[in-house]
Amino acid sequence: MSEDEFILVNRRRRRKKFEPIFRERLSVTESNEIEIDKEMVVRKLFDAVSKLKHSVFKTHVLYNITKVLKILNANKIFEIICYGLGQFSQYNSSKYQLALLLLLKRHYNCQVSLYDPAFLTKEIEILKELKLNVIEINEEGKRSISNNVTFIYMPHCPRQLINNFLYSNWNENLSNCILFTNSFSDIVEKSLKWHLMKFANYVLRIYPYMTEIKLQNDFEYTEIFSTTSIHIFTNQSLSKVSYNFWIDKEDPHYQEKDIEFITANEINRPC
Repeated sequence: MSEDEFILVNRRRRRKKFEPIFRERLSVTESNEIEIDKEMVVRKLFDAVSKLKHSVFKTHVLYNITKVLKILNANKIFEIICYGLGQFSQYNSSKYQLALLLLLKRHYNCQVSLYDPAFLTKEIEILKELKLNVIEINEEGKRSISNNVTFIYMPHCPRQLINNFLYSNWNENLSNCILFTNSFSDIVEKSLKWHLMKFANYVLRIYPYMTEIKLQNDFEYTEIFSTTSIHIFTNQSLSKVSYNFWIDKEDPHYQEKDIEFITANEINRPC
């Protein structure tokens, strides 16, 4: 993919026991003190896009998205929501995960909205120049999707963020969701039940009704998309649950010492 496929506005340069890798939780103040070279970051990002574009892994991802869209009786993705991408100027995993996000945006020609409280100021500038919608507040993953098919992109995100998203969409509208994140099977089968009840109750409850497609992790850097799967919730599966299944809904609360993500209370500025 050439650089002119993603046109940036030119500006003058100014002088990780849970298996998925969690990125270092830098505070906003600490993050803002990091100086980055925007031109170099963009150049490396385009290199990552080019490498991913010609990879078997990207072909495998698109093939499986096409397959799940057919299962959902849909022909397109209307929007992509991304949480927990991380500092793509600092971490190789974040850079390639953003590269795949850009390829998905281009392939499906849809709006992309994303948020990570760890984004640096210049990273936010880059994202906006790439025509991505940077969410302005920390939603803690609690965004309700529309009635159109929405792709939720949360590679290597904490279970609690996944749990929060499920809570906010705890109804039959989950059938409009394609969730690209940590394997639910790994989360459920490799965790104690009491631990799941405490940190990922909604993941545990929806688990029997989800369809999971594990991705073939054959990208050059295997750690970047490790343990990542595509999950969907078909109307046929969701029709098996009782009405009370959806009514039994309580806002997740985690003890401060156990929280795996940066909360809204820790943020003192919008993006």
